[in-house]
Amino acid sequence: MVPFVSFSFLFAIVVMIAMLIFGLFLVTLAVKIIGAIVRGIFGGTRAVFRAGARPYLAAQFQHCAQVRCHALNPQGARFCRRCGKALGETLVLRAA
Repeated sequence: MVPFVSFSFLFAIVVMIAMLIFGLFLVTLAVKIIGAIVRGIFGGTRAVFRAGARPYLAAQFQHCAQVRCHALNPQGARFCRRCGKALGETLVLRAA
C-alpha cells in the first residue's frame, strides 16, 4: 500500500526549501558585505592605484566646457567622453 502524503506535508516541505534558499541568500549577502568592509579597512583599494590598473587615475584631467556636461576627460582627449563635443571648442551662448 502506498503511503498517503497530505497537502499540509507537501506545503511544509516547500516552505522549508524556500526558507533554506532564503537563508543561503542571506548568508551569501552577509559574507559579501563583511568582505567589502574588510577590503575597505585593510587596503582593498590598492589594486585601483596600482601602476597600470587605471591609467586615467594618474593623468591630468580637463573639464568639458558644455554647460550641462562638465565631465572629466583625460588630458589630450579631443572629444568629451560624455557629450561628444570637441574639447577645444568654446561654448557660444545666444543672447535672448
